[in-house]
Amino acid sequence: MDLPGTHAEMMEANPGLRLPEWAIKKWVIKRRLALMAWPQYPEHLRFLLKNGLRRLISLSPECRPPIHQFTEFYFMEIPVEELTPPTLEQIKLFICFCDQARQFDEAVGICDRVGRGRSGVFAACYLVRYCGLTAEMAIMQLRKTRPGAIETLAQEKAVEEYYKELCNCPPEDACWQPGRFQ
Repeated sequence: MDLPGTHAEMMEANPGLRLPEWAIKKWVIKRRLALMAWPQYPEHLRFLLKNGLRRLISLSPECRPPIHQFTEFYFMEIPVEELTPPTLEQIKLFICFCDQARQFDEAVGICDRVGRGRSGVFAACYLVRYCGLTAEMAIMQLRKTRPGAIETLAQEKAVEEYYKELCNCPPEDACWQPGRFQ
């Protein structure tokens, strides 16, 4: 099932539900990758489950979703301080989580306090890894749909470092090639 893409579609799909700001935002890649602000309440998580999103990564050590109430989620926490970039190891951990999701044709949701800076870095790295975009192209593509995504120069550089890391992979890594959609 697809997360509705507009506020009107969401209201129609969930009559009587007062939707938070994070739920109004669109997919980065439909049925593959969603960015959102931190889902604060159980009804937010129920909304995600109802709409087929069962894999969730939280980047905000200061804002943890009430995930303990739900056994249906595959949940990972990768703590990244606000306005700072993730480490290369944190990005690789995220990509492993996404590899598993892709094996089962499942979407991944990324959340942080606002759903812009930290989440944007990971989303851009997803575009680099699975869509074969350069770092610059991934950031530009993301900002078309999510203005303000990736808030600092250091966060942009983290995407560039990840791209360079992929470009230096040994040839036997057939999973990724620049410019090749995965």
